[in-house]
This record gives sequence, C-alpha cells and structure tokens, in this order.
Amino acid sequence: MFNVKRDVPTPESLKSAGKNYNNPDVLEALNKIFHSKCYICEIKEPTSIAVEHFNADNPNRTDWENLYFACTRCNSNLKGNRYNNLLDPADPETDVFRLVHHRAPSTPNTEITISKATDTPDSKEISETLELINLAFNDASTGNRSVSRSFLRKKVFKVLAKVSREIEKWCDEDTPRHKKKEAEQQIIHFLRVDQEFSAFIRWLILDDLELQPVFGHYIED
Repeated sequence: MFNVKRDVPTPESLKSAGKNYNNPDVLEALNKIFHSKCYICEIKEPTSIAVEHFNADNPNRTDWENLYFACTRCNSNLKGNRYNNLLDPADPETDVFRLVHHRAPSTPNTEITISKATDTPDSKEISETLELINLAFNDASTGNRSVSRSFLRKKVFKVLAKVSREIEKWCDEDTPRHKKKEAEQQIIHFLRVDQEFSAFIRWLILDDLELQPVFGHYIED
C-alpha cells in the first residue's frame, strides 16, 4: 500500500444536481491522485478500473473524500462491502507504507507475504488491511481468482526483476563507475511512489542492511 495526497479539488460534476461518481472528471482526478494505481494491489493503469467507495457503508455515494481509485478485481471481487476499516492511504497522519510489510516473491509463482511491519501496533485497521492485500495476491478460492492471482504475481515478479538487475549492477565491484552511477539513478527512479508495486520495491531496499543507508532516504511520498 502507498500514501497519497488528496490535493485535487472536488470535481465539478460532483457539485451538480445530477452528480455521478462515475463521471469522467471524477475518474481523471482519482487517476491523478492515486498515480494511476489501484490503491490495494498497486497494479498500474489497470485495463478495468472502478471508483472505489473506501467506506462502503457511507450513504453518500458521491462523497468526494470517500472515493478511491481501484482496479475492478480488487473493488468488486475482493473488497466489496466487507472491508470498511482499512488503513487510509489518504490520511496524512498515517504512513501506511511503513505499517504493512511487502515481501518480494522469489519466483513468479511464489506466494507473496504481506505482514505487519515491525513495531506496528495491532488494530482492526491493520488486521483488515493485511487480510485484504493478502487476498489480492494469494487468494485462489475460485477459478477467476486463481488465474488473476497468477497474472498479478507474474507482473510483480517482472517489475522486481528489473529492479534487482539494477541492484546487481550497483553492487558488483566489476561494474564500471559510469554504469554504477546509471544503476544508482535507476534504483532511485524505481523508489518513487508513482512506480508500479512501489511498496515491494521500497521494502526490498529497507530490508537490505547495505542498500538501506544509501537509498532509504529516497523513499518519500
């Protein structure tokens, strides 16, 4: 999960009499706020998107503060109205990224581990968030979920493989200085919050005792 800043004003269509949360200006605004990523699984530019109601029990279906950007899979197939106490990525007082540990898969088909980060206190919010993100990457309870899970895991692994290649170049003593500098810039680029699966990439750095002191300060929203 990643932090976002809701710094885009309420779309004009939500102020009109016939307001509709699926209007183009609403989707465009959410797309910008959430870096074109599903706030649950972090897939970027999903082919099927949904305006997610963060609190499904909120009776005001066009409440701008309650509208989030999600892929249809996470919105309809996984979250629905079952998870209404999630960590809020738009809460400026909550660093959701550092509360939820994302462990990178070792192969394209390895189960992905989503867990509570060290020193993260127990709460209903952390419990529901862990459960939902785990569902996104690991649930195979139906044929649809099994196949889509496989697709998602392979995408995560492909992105992380690119990052790992740059880390390998940077760490290799035989890498020429100019190539090492290029690798360093690429790693910094991958650590940006707008990158696909940024939580996995960032934890890859934070979990490494040699990489964390060099690149950890580039992890910022």
